[in-house]
Amino acid sequence: MLTFDRIVPTTCPFCGVGCQINLHIKENRIVQVSADFDKRPNYGELCVKGRFGTDFVHHPTRLTKPLIRKDIVLGQPFGKARQAASVAEAYREATWEEALTLVADQFARIAQESGGDAIGAFASAKLTNEDNYLFQKLARAVLKTNNVDHCARLCHAGSVVGLMRTIGSAAMSNSITEMEHLHTFLVTGSNTTYAHPVIALKMLKAVDKGARLIVVDPRRIEMADHATLWLQQRPGTDVAVFQAMAHVIVDEGLYDKDYVASQTEGFEEYATHIQRFTPEWAEDVSGVPAWKIREAARMYATAPSAAIYWGMGISQSTHGSDNASALVNLAMLAGHLGKYGGGLNPLRGQNNVQGCSDMGGLPNVYPGYQPVSDPAAKAKFEKLWGTELHDKPGLTVVEMAHAAGEGRIRAMYIMGENPATSDPNLHAVYEHFSNLDFMVVQDIFPTETARFAHVILPAASWAEKEGTFTNTERRVQRVRAALPAPGEARPDLDILQDLGRRLEARLGVHTAQGWNYTGP
Repeated sequence: MLTFDRIVPTTCPFCGVGCQINLHIKENRIVQVSADFDKRPNYGELCVKGRFGTDFVHHPTRLTKPLIRKDIVLGQPFGKARQAASVAEAYREATWEEALTLVADQFARIAQESGGDAIGAFASAKLTNEDNYLFQKLARAVLKTNNVDHCARLCHAGSVVGLMRTIGSAAMSNSITEMEHLHTFLVTGSNTTYAHPVIALKMLKAVDKGARLIVVDPRRIEMADHATLWLQQRPGTDVAVFQAMAHVIVDEGLYDKDYVASQTEGFEEYATHIQRFTPEWAEDVSGVPAWKIREAARMYATAPSAAIYWGMGISQSTHGSDNASALVNLAMLAGHLGKYGGGLNPLRGQNNVQGCSDMGGLPNVYPGYQPVSDPAAKAKFEKLWGTELHDKPGLTVVEMAHAAGEGRIRAMYIMGENPATSDPNLHAVYEHFSNLDFMVVQDIFPTETARFAHVILPAASWAEKEGTFTNTERRVQRVRAALPAPGEARPDLDILQDLGRRLEARLGVHTAQGWNYTGP
């Protein structure tokens, strides 16, 4: 029988479900992953990635030492960023002292010459809340820029806009535990069995118990095979289907009159507006039979409670914000908000995209979504951090890349992100990155983005450090170190603090809390 040196409970690093797992360690290797049946949110269930996908921690290409481009000599000028054929050929190993001295010197020089807004900072949805909090604090309090963003810009940003302008909150409103007890639910733009397998299991258990499932998706995804109704719309016609459902709810008087009267605004104008969006009109636009739209609307509106779940198929669209707003309108019409089993639920993709956003990994808000342009919020964080802050919202990841091409962004600090593969129009991104005076990449692997960097800093993986992740339902969960980091790789928290101390000394900035945290 296999024995283990230790078993370490932690949180899965793959998707937004945030499954609780146990890492079974033998001779400093993960040899097995299990899950406890009494722990939320997964209650012992795991997908194939969570159970068998942790081998990347031991991959031979892990970064183990700081790397500096071979043509760089400390104290001497060097050229702009450029794409190296390979990290092995273009970089030399360096000490942490040499690497961080170079990074601090260059960031300080550029900040002094061109101001902090000449520097862009990419936070990460793969890293912990604590990592991201310190990262955005470093950018805002020390480098004096709000140019902080992360991959949420490229995934659920469309839904965030639609949700914020309607109900003022962009997070899930229901727990994962509720999913097994749903009465009625609508899934759209989410191939749930593939993207969030454990959540799909909860949903399918509800169906087995008699729940009614409406699927709105152009493809015959696996969820469609379990649906009470499947509305197969033409790609890009989501709003037409949702507006026609709203038309039916209003036209047939199925809306929750008390809820609409007490919790919404502008109903009369809205009801007049949607009169023209009949199911027959939507059938011409979307290809979904009018009878199916009527049946879906009645099923959703007459349920005692009903929840809506969606993924990137709704958000990553030229009309993603309108998609989300249309779904919000359906929920408010039917009064399916603020009740068990009823709500609006954008399913987060990355393991900590919720947490990174919560921690202020966005260009327009401090931690807790407090606007940088709000004088009261600015004053609060100036008092907390003990230094002056800027009130101008920063640039998004896409805007930072364009600004680099124009010379307005001269340096970038990229932590745990790979924009050289994830950003739109990669040819342009490569050109923009090649115009940077200085780039630092902090990661666990030599990524495509790292090949543009002047300095590459080796970080510890999720299995080698402490912290927390926030899952898609906003549950904050522990991440525990089960292994030592390979070679000289360090936890991101330690790297950020070391760099923070060096930058403060060079820039003459003194923050109230300093950079001497003993742990997360």
